[in-house]
Amino acid sequence: MIFSKLNLALLLIISLQLSCSRKVPVLKNNLQTYKSFVKVKNVITIKDCKEVKNCKPDTFGSVGSGFAIVNVGNNTIFLTAGHVCVHKLPESFENIIYKTHMQVETWDKNVREPRISVIPKEYNLGLDLCIMEVENLTIPPIKVSIREPEFGDRVYSMAAPVGEYFAPYPLMLDGLFSGPAWSYFSRASLPAVGGSSGSPVMNSNGKLIGLLFAINKDFAHSSLLIRLEHIKKFVATYMIKRKTLLNTRPKNP
Repeated sequence: MIFSKLNLALLLIISLQLSCSRKVPVLKNNLQTYKSFVKVKNVITIKDCKEVKNCKPDTFGSVGSGFAIVNVGNNTIFLTAGHVCVHKLPESFENIIYKTHMQVETWDKNVREPRISVIPKEYNLGLDLCIMEVENLTIPPIKVSIREPEFGDRVYSMAAPVGEYFAPYPLMLDGLFSGPAWSYFSRASLPAVGGSSGSPVMNSNGKLIGLLFAINKDFAHSSLLIRLEHIKKFVATYMIKRKTLLNTRPKNP
């Protein structure tokens, strides 16, 4: 009986040592990663209510998350979720005079309006992305992974959930990559709420592997991501169209 108790004690000590020495992946190279993050605002300003009941001139809107993906000269191109850029207004706004615009808040508390925002033609098919370009603003872009994550890899997101963003630092969250879902999507056990849409999702090296755009309303730790390959294609397509547009503009005499 004494011998068996000693063996049990030794086994417990060994198991405790193993559990304490097991390494959990930690986000690396993250000292500058936060500088690529932006809080995105979709702002609606009511100018004139036109005698509509229960209406008064006001400013309101919605928030999301986003990040710098590439610099072009002195401009920065940002990515967020497509629905963050879409202005969805209630039917009661039909006779109201209003103005809509986008804003991005950067790590240095600079608030700017994008010159242009573009969603892909496949948006209605589920490719929930939006590009925003801001002129005369240089924000360090996020580094991009060359490969998709594997099932069970730890992943991280930067977000402004419910609009919470204490610049320069976004809220950091983590979870496990849970494999592909449908054509454009993959899954991860990342917590998310309203305001998290557009969050960059990174691997343990701090490199982009997806963009968070939706959650399961019944389980907030089940998040949907736009897969990396579709993000790369969308950005590449925009850059080609952008170059073509610039080349066709009339030059100043």
